[in-house]
Amino acid sequence: MTALFSSILMLIIITFGLRGINQIEQIKERWAAYQKTQSEAAHTLNLIQSQLGYGGFIHDFKNFVLHRDLSLRQMASDDIKAALKHLKQYTQYEISQQEKQALRTLESVLKRYTSNLNLASAMIEKNAPAVAIDNRVKVDDTPALQAISILSDMAIIRNQKNLEETELAIDNAMKQFYWAAFVLPFILLLTIAIIIFLHRLNKANTAVRKANLYYNKLFETSPDAMMIVAEDGQIKQANDVATQMTGYSRQELIQMSVEDLMPDDIRHSHHHLRNRYFQAPKQRSMDGSLDIALQNKQGNAVPVDISLGYLSEDGYKVAIVSIRDITVRRKQQHSLERSAAVFEKISDAVLISDANEKIISVNKAFVEITGYSEEESIGKNAGFTRSGRHGTEFFQQMRQRLQDQGQWQGEIWDRRKDGEIYPKWLTITYVDDSKEPYYIGVFSDITLKKATEEKLRQLAFHDPLTGLLNRLSLTEQLDHAIKHSDRVKRPVGVLFIDLDNFKKINDSLGHQIGDELLKVIADRLTATVHEDDVVARLGGDEFMIVAEEIEEPLYLEHLAQQLLKTVSEVVQYGDHELFVSPSIGISVYPRDGSNATEMIKNADTAMYRAKHAGRNCFQFYSEELAEAAMKRLSLESDLRQALAEEQFEVYYQPQIDFATGVIKGAEALVRWIHPEKGMISPADFIPIAEDTRLIIPLGQWVLKQACCQLKRWHQQGYHLQSMGVNLAGPQITHSDICQQVTDVLQECDLDARYLELEITETFIMEHQAEAIPVLEQIRDMGIRLAIDDFGTGYSSLSQLKQLPIHKLKVDRSFVQDIPQDSNDIAITKAIILMAKSLQLEVIAEGIETVEQQIFLSELECDEGQGFLFSRPVPADEFVGLFKYYQTKQVLNFTI
Repeated sequence: MTALFSSILMLIIITFGLRGINQIEQIKERWAAYQKTQSEAAHTLNLIQSQLGYGGFIHDFKNFVLHRDLSLRQMASDDIKAALKHLKQYTQYEISQQEKQALRTLESVLKRYTSNLNLASAMIEKNAPAVAIDNRVKVDDTPALQAISILSDMAIIRNQKNLEETELAIDNAMKQFYWAAFVLPFILLLTIAIIIFLHRLNKANTAVRKANLYYNKLFETSPDAMMIVAEDGQIKQANDVATQMTGYSRQELIQMSVEDLMPDDIRHSHHHLRNRYFQAPKQRSMDGSLDIALQNKQGNAVPVDISLGYLSEDGYKVAIVSIRDITVRRKQQHSLERSAAVFEKISDAVLISDANEKIISVNKAFVEITGYSEEESIGKNAGFTRSGRHGTEFFQQMRQRLQDQGQWQGEIWDRRKDGEIYPKWLTITYVDDSKEPYYIGVFSDITLKKATEEKLRQLAFHDPLTGLLNRLSLTEQLDHAIKHSDRVKRPVGVLFIDLDNFKKINDSLGHQIGDELLKVIADRLTATVHEDDVVARLGGDEFMIVAEEIEEPLYLEHLAQQLLKTVSEVVQYGDHELFVSPSIGISVYPRDGSNATEMIKNADTAMYRAKHAGRNCFQFYSEELAEAAMKRLSLESDLRQALAEEQFEVYYQPQIDFATGVIKGAEALVRWIHPEKGMISPADFIPIAEDTRLIIPLGQWVLKQACCQLKRWHQQGYHLQSMGVNLAGPQITHSDICQQVTDVLQECDLDARYLELEITETFIMEHQAEAIPVLEQIRDMGIRLAIDDFGTGYSSLSQLKQLPIHKLKVDRSFVQDIPQDSNDIAITKAIILMAKSLQLEVIAEGIETVEQQIFLSELECDEGQGFLFSRPVPADEFVGLFKYYQTKQVLNFTI
């Protein structure tokens, strides 16, 4: 029984030992087979990944589309064939249904790439634009990337599963040996079995380590960033690509949460998405179309595609994350999108044709400008819209320029679909593509531009009001006439015309009537001159006529007389009868100048002589006029310098009260003491000051000097009742005289009632509309107003009644011949009588004899001034005069 039991026990022990040994052998054989298969599968998967990654057929395919390099086409085609071969090889391994589906997805993407590769080649051969090719052959490679991610994840999962099965088999074998170990008699046999088992186990562990090496190699050599992320978001492992992409070291990454790599806008909410994924894990891909980005160590956002795989071991859950940087792809995509947008949205028309000038592409602006649709245009010759205005030679020169310089640019006339011929600005560029050269034409419709240019040309060379030539155009015409005169040896005449009294009409009746009058005068001038003569408006009321090839010496004189007659005729405008007359200055080439500028200047000088000669006449230019003009220019220059250096001094002429014989007031008169020329007469420089408006600062200076001087005399005990200061026309029309007077009175601390401003009768009559409102403001300030040179301006009684004045000054021209001239006596009596009837004071100026003083006193003239009483004197001498007349104080005095 014992022997039997021992035999049975031995048999059992041997059986368990042999079963353990057999299981170890099976594990060894199974693992060897798995090791070989897994190694080949991992190698094949790496080949597929490399062919899909950077430098693979997708990269070559896109470069082929962008750069049109046929060598890249062959590379892409070879890579696709190799990838299909490896896919077929991978199906031979024992794989899951999910992996088979992933392989079918990859095979489908590869076939689409093969088809689109042929399509892209055909379109490139037709020289289609890169944007159009990309839009037609673009393949969504996201499913391929997802399939690769699935294959990688499943390889890892399958490896883990085999590891688990191997460990389970080893556990079962260990149990067999544990049973055998309880039999002490056979401890030696058990020990030997254990040794054999451990040896076999060591081999199995070695195989597992090799599998781990394969896994690590797959993890580390992946072209994408790889991370293993725990359920709590902690990063457990990362490869080198992940460190390069994020900028963090591996040590830094495994101490970080995946949320630390998220942009600020999703960082705080990402943990909800992570928790949801681990609750329902599945293979998932998030491509760049979702605008997914990681934030690197430098704080920059990196656009990425992300694929997720799930792995669970003993309740420990991790996600295998594959991340691909798509920055370059995104930039290329944006570049193509921008190019396409520019092509479609640019306002200029764009046409692309092949080397044979066959249209292969047009944009929206081309359709809008020409009227031809894209379908109607593509395939036609690029010149199918020609207007017929340009001959064969024009297009031959265009082609020659393109051949020599690669570009042609210029204006060309074309025809729209509706038959309208229009101008366009065209730029043609020849692109010397080594594979297939082509042309790019860019043009814009310049119809509006040319219309604007024509309008600007009209405005630049013509007067907009009358339609006559303007000064610029007239000068060019005169230059041309002078050159022509030098060839034909015939003189050229220039007539400078200024309208007399036009400003009075313009100011009183308004600019609208003034403009209509100018149009009538322009028509009259044009109708009067010879058809070859040139008529221009220089501006304002100034016109000019250029008469070429004068054959008769008296032609210009006859023409001027005819113009005087024609222009002076009445112009009827509504209820108004308008009268103007011309003052004409004439210069003759080559006698009066050598160029257009001199001719115009000299004719202008002659015109001013006509003005001074009484207006409504003409004057020829002469050397005397030139000398006078040069003297005037020199005096104007000196006058400006005199104002800057204050070379002026105010003299004062007493005004005598005929009733008491004392000095009642004084008139302030400016004197110019030139440092080289001495005293310059006011008759020489005052008209220049008024013409140049230098009278405004000069008059303000005189006003200040006079008011301050009167204030000083009052403080010294010399109580003059008034200080007369002349007010020139430009001071009223072109300055704020009321404010200036207010400022001077405040600065000098002088009461306004002591100031008396004098304005000439002529100015008031010619500028009533402008002058009267200003004079009323001055009167309301408490300042006295006097009309100077009364009797020379032809004012009527009704006009005089409207003026806000206090005093009339009888002009010296009526006083100088009293009492001999009966006409002057009658005029002076009438002036004094009229003034008394209007309750105005009267002062006579220019009194030089006792007889004149007595006669004026008898007519009840209130005051007088003149050389009889005193010449104008400086302020210090005036004090002596005041004292002298104070001592007389005799009624009806005589001197």
